[in-house]
Amino acid sequence: MIPWNSITAGCGRAISLIRTYVYTPIRTSLGPHDRGVDARQFVDDLVVTAIGHNRAVAAKAGRVSSLLIAQLEAKGCVLSTKTVVIASSKAIRINLLRILKAKGYDLQGSWSARDLGVDTAAGRRRTTKVQSNRVGKSLIRAGRIHRMAKLVRASRKLNLSGTLPQALWGVQIRGLAPSWIRKLRAALAQSVFTSSFAGTSTTATIHLTFGASVDPAISAPRSVLLYFLQRLFECPNLCEYIGTLWQSTVRRLTLSSNMWGCVTGPVSATIATLLSMHWKPRRPNIWEDQTGQVFVLDPNESLAQAAQVIQHRLAEQVWQRAVSYTHLRAHETKANL
Repeated sequence: MIPWNSITAGCGRAISLIRTYVYTPIRTSLGPHDRGVDARQFVDDLVVTAIGHNRAVAAKAGRVSSLLIAQLEAKGCVLSTKTVVIASSKAIRINLLRILKAKGYDLQGSWSARDLGVDTAAGRRRTTKVQSNRVGKSLIRAGRIHRMAKLVRASRKLNLSGTLPQALWGVQIRGLAPSWIRKLRAALAQSVFTSSFAGTSTTATIHLTFGASVDPAISAPRSVLLYFLQRLFECPNLCEYIGTLWQSTVRRLTLSSNMWGCVTGPVSATIATLLSMHWKPRRPNIWEDQTGQVFVLDPNESLAQAAQVIQHRLAEQVWQRAVSYTHLRAHETKANL
């Protein structure tokens, strides 16, 4: 099979054909001694991940990457100029770039990159440039829908297919800080605001219009927690692997004055989400809510049951905050009178 042009937009067979075309280079580039090295593909995006220590991991990643690039070029593929090398330390990144350059591949290095529309920094730093831009654009889109909804009421449903998917893309990896959630909820409520919702709280406006599951204060934390739980279901031994990391991350986030500024990946995002809910993340599979009730992950239970519990708890908290705020406003009004 020899391709003569690039991917055709909208082609239903493109994904299957690309997988078939690059399968052999990916598989043959990984040798039997390359433990800790993996090559993953999403359509025409490829990423080589290596886990190890210092020079050993750089040598493995360099060998696999150079072999993969050579085999892809031999099949007529073109290496993108956006290809970048990131690592958990500067020394490893420099060493890997030196190895690749010696093999004829002069790539650029960076401490962060964009992977499938999500910021990544090898778990070392928190980078939210892409996420911030995306959420900002979604707020602009919500404003446009608001102006359109004044003329065509049904157009406010565009938030479900435009505003929210754009804002919440990749939220499972690093979560969404409460400040962004508040801005997104305000924009969402404003975009559907009409005279019939005059005097109605943001929570009531969103829930009455779209439903509770659409509320960013519910959907964003739920996505983070369910993503982590799904990983636990798929890998029962994960609790043992990340036990020490979990405890140290809990202490670091609890003591930090800027908790969300310390979130660098799914584990810290899960912990920060639980702490924002006023839950206690005892262990990766043991969580305690604000009432003292303990939830223990049971591998025999389904993920759907966990989703129902999380959805219910988040909805309760959202409404409790809405009621508290309404009471506070009522007391302020009485005081002014």
